Amino acid sequence: MVSPKDKDQKYVTPEFTNSQVAEDEGVMRFQRRTERRILARKARFGLENRAEALAFAPLFVSPMHVEMPDDGIPRGNALFNCLGYKIAYLRKEKGWLQKDLAKKTGISVSYISKLERGYQIEGVTLDILLTLANVLDVTLKDLFDFSKEDVYFAYYRLKIHSYS
Repeated sequence: MVSPKDKDQKYVTPEFTNSQVAEDEGVMRFQRRTERRILARKARFGLENRAEALAFAPLFVSPMHVEMPDDGIPRGNALFNCLGYKIAYLRKEKGWLQKDLAKKTGISVSYISKLERGYQIEGVTLDILLTLANVLDVTLKDLFDFSKEDVYFAYYRLKIHSYS
């Protein structure tokens, strides 16, 4: 608290003078929340250990058949999904946040977020893709080079989203 005598002086708490301390506090809060969730799930389902949790998991996960093209080339929304995950992967590989990529490319954070989530955005131009490729130090060909697993998971994610 600021005392009436120190009105002219700004009071800064020690936690916020060092960004690392504030970041560590956020990580600790996240870990505590995760631990609380795990404990709640264990209590709800009466699970004692990891082996029981793994044995219990198939009851909630139903097998899902995912159809994808035989040639392994993504089409439609799957293409946007693959491209978005590729952009996110390359960004994270460099250790950047979305706001860092936004500053380097001149594209808004919300636009990058939508791209990474695989939204079909009208107005995605070649200029935007070239800018992203240049900043991420890849070629445009590399940006659209997807493995079979990438394509499968794109169709899998689309199938999951179709249920919601």
